[in-house]
Amino acid sequence: MTRRCSLCQQEITLAVSDRQLPESLRQRLSQAEVVCAACVRRLGQHPEDLYVVLLGAYYRKVGDAHVKVAPVGAFHG
Repeated sequence: MTRRCSLCQQEITLAVSDRQLPESLRQRLSQAEVVCAACVRRLGQHPEDLYVVLLGAYYRKVGDAHVKVAPVGAFHG
């Protein structure tokens, strides 16, 4: 699957097997914001981390990119 980074517009190829991801994350890949590793690093986070917080949202690492999964605070009652 090919997407563009939401910040720098660089093209990102998400090379992951469908079996590696939960169904909810697979659906999200086609719609959610995606951020490349260079932008994650530029914003002061570590691109190799499974989860990062960027611009008020949680992002999960998928391949070489991070996919937005929820706004910060979404998991608190």
